[in-house]
Amino acid sequence: MTCSRSSALHRFARHHWRGVEEAGQKFGPLGRTTAAIHILKDCGFVPKDRDWKEQKVDSLGMLVGAGFNGYWDPWQYDAAAKSLLEKM
Repeated sequence: MTCSRSSALHRFARHHWRGVEEAGQKFGPLGRTTAAIHILKDCGFVPKDRDWKEQKVDSLGMLVGAGFNGYWDPWQYDAAAKSLLEKM
């Protein structure tokens, strides 16, 4: 299996809120938080499980048709991460 294929499969299986909850069950509250921040960094947001099923995100978890979903500016990423943590 190529790296890009395994990356896409990992993201499909874990990069959504259900994956965040699974990390929390396995690793506790810190694992839940870490998973959410990891997904935010990878995808620019944390998709819902149904976003994959409804093909609102592509094979890497990026919003379809939205262009780049990440953060070039570290200050914007920091603000997004703080906002995400406040909602958790």
